This record gives sequence, C-alpha cells and structure tokens, in this order.
Amino acid sequence: MILLKKVIIIIFISIFGLLLISSAVLYLLASNGPNMINDALTEEVNIILPKSEEFKVTSTAKGDNQIKLSRLNNDVFTYYLDNSNCFDPNARGNDKTLQLIRIKEDGTYSIFDSIPVWMHGNVLTDETRNLIYYTTYEEVLVEGVYYSSVKIYTYHIEGDVISLINTHTLADDQNIVEESNPRVGAHIDALGNLAIAFGNYHGVMFVHVYDASNDLWIKHEIIHYLDTYEGDSNLYPYVRLNGINQIRVVASRDTSKDEYGQSYPNPARDYTRYFQYNGTEWTHFILSDLRDESTPDNLLSATPGELYFDSDFNTHVIVNENHHFTYYIIDSESNVTIKELPKLTMETLITFIRIVQINNQLYYVVSGNGLHGFSISGYLEIYDYETNKLLYRNNSVCKTPYIFISNRNDSDYFDIMVI
Repeated sequence: MILLKKVIIIIFISIFGLLLISSAVLYLLASNGPNMINDALTEEVNIILPKSEEFKVTSTAKGDNQIKLSRLNNDVFTYYLDNSNCFDPNARGNDKTLQLIRIKEDGTYSIFDSIPVWMHGNVLTDETRNLIYYTTYEEVLVEGVYYSSVKIYTYHIEGDVISLINTHTLADDQNIVEESNPRVGAHIDALGNLAIAFGNYHGVMFVHVYDASNDLWIKHEIIHYLDTYEGDSNLYPYVRLNGINQIRVVASRDTSKDEYGQSYPNPARDYTRYFQYNGTEWTHFILSDLRDESTPDNLLSATPGELYFDSDFNTHVIVNENHHFTYYIIDSESNVTIKELPKLTMETLITFIRIVQINNQLYYVVSGNGLHGFSISGYLEIYDYETNKLLYRNNSVCKTPYIFISNRNDSDYFDIMVI
C-alpha cells in the first residue's frame, strides 16, 4: 500500500490523452476487476502535484460543478486550493490561496501565481487568444463585516511568460447585498465566449456572459420560481454555452423560504432545475423531482452530475437521483426524453458520470467506490458512448473520486482530473 499525503497524481494517456489527478491511498481494487486499458490508449506521463488538506471543508475537490483544469495547446492548467493555514474550515475571509499550476507536455509543472481566496474556483482557456481565466470567490473584512465577491482573473501566455492582464469583478456584496455565492459554475465555447453562473439565497440565478468578439460582459438574472417558491435557492450550477445566445444551466435546490420568509427544513437538494436561454428569454422547469418522496427522516437528493450541450442544441443532463443515475436529453423545444445508460460494472457505487466528445466521438467517464477487503477505494472507467464497451479501468485512485474533465473537440487528447 502506498500512502500519498498532500499530493495529486497525474497520468497522461492518449489516443485521446487522459489526465488523472488523484490523491489519498492507492492500491488494487480486486472486487471491481483488474486495471485494464484498451489497445487504442497509451499512458504517457505520471507526475505528482500538491493538493489540499483533506479534512478541510474548503478543498480543491469541493465544487463538483466546476471546471478545474483546462488544456491550452500542449499545456494543461489547473490549481490546488492551499488550505494549510486554514485552522477553522468554516471561518470567513481569504485564509486560503489558489495556487495556479501550469503542466507542460513533458510532465513538469510550476506554480505561476497565487490568489488569496475563501473558496475554490474554475479555470478556462482560450487557445485563439492565448488566454487563461480563473474564477475566484473572495471575502474582505470591512468595519467588522465580511463582504463576498466573485471575480475572474485573465492571464496571457507567450512562451514561458504568463502575465496577469485583467481582473474583473462579477459580483460584490458591498454593492448588492448577498449577491455572491461560492458555488460558481463556468464554461467557455469554441469562440472564446464565457458563461459564469451562480445562484444566491434569495431565489435568483445569475449568469454572466462574456461576448469575446465585442469585449463585453452581459448580466442575466433569472428570478421568481413560480412553480415552487420565490425563495428557493438553486445552487451548484453546471453551465454550458454555444455562442452568447445559446446557454444552458442545471442546478439543484439547496435551501428554501416560503412567502412569509420562513425557512423550510433542509431540502437536501431534492430537485434539479433546468434553465435554457435561446437568445430572447430564459425558460426553466424542474427536471428531476424527489420532493414528494423525501421526509424529514429520509432526505432524498436529485443532484446534477453532468451537463453536456451538443452541436444540435440538445442538452444532455445526468442526475444522481438518490444514488440512481438518470440520463435526460432536452431538445431546443424543451421536450424531454430519457436515455438508457450503459451497463456499468459497479452501478450502485458510482459517484459521477461525465460525457466527453473528442474528434466527434463521445465517451462516458465514470468514477465511484469499490470494496477491497474491509477498505474502500475509488475507481475510474471509460466507456464508448455508442457501443457501451468498457475501454479503460483504473482502480488506483482515491476514495469517492471527484472527476473534472477538460477536452478539445479538435484534439486527440482529453484530460481527466480525479481527486
């Protein structure tokens, strides 16, 4: 058994390359079958990176809706949340730092900047303009009161030189009370347009869109969830866009207040809401709903775990419905169908199911838990989307692996981060 403390392991694999970032205890997981790799895949690089302290609430792994690595030409960019000086994980303020990491093609890496933050964020890259974006959630103490903000940092890369060229504030509680929220989702499309999404505790979903061709930020606010209560907070948003007029968001209810401002008992993320923008207006509806099945003694959850937006403007959403995964496809007219998922080797112990497109081919990437004697270890698997054939299995990953994926559709690589 190999015990790795404060490390992240990275493995590059190609046809499509695969980047694994892992942590904790590594050993063979016999109950889920041996490690395997299809003939079309080859492992290229295995390196070690720092990681957060595991016991802290605010660590790199938190925020499963976020994009935590992104490829720019032959480099991969990520970060780790340094919480080594965070003695109280629930304390307010910028007592942590985002350590921004560049990984080169040969597997060497460097930390090129650090940003004081309170929570984790996203990383996005624009290959056309050689830009790297990092979103942050920060806090400042003013006259005894903490104020939160959501920011985006823009870096330009030229050879080995990476320069910070802009910092833009998307939300600041000093200007609008309690507008910010740490559960920030983000995405970049092929044209370099950005979408940054986050809800608040007052029934509002914000989507900030950057129009790259016009260097312009556009702010969308979706309010009044009349099918439930205006006070429902829909948080942990996954967001995708294809041009500034085609945007999709899925998020789950986190808290709720009735019309008199009274808080309901913890709803345990018991429904998932789908948001759609087609250039003129936002529409939204509840996609997966377990409210009627949930009781105070048996809180059920309907938590989105994937949002994929295809070239035909169909939206693919995979929801973890109390440990059962349902695959929804929503067309541009908001018609919903359910697609059967492949037969997976350890279906009841799955943590995440993601969808990746490379060279016009789709793949499922699956992570979960498995048993090894009296211990639990994580596994990662890759399936062909059309044939459901198992292509890759790695049982040497951490417990309850969180997976984050970066891919370029015109590349032979996609990168997977496992924490």
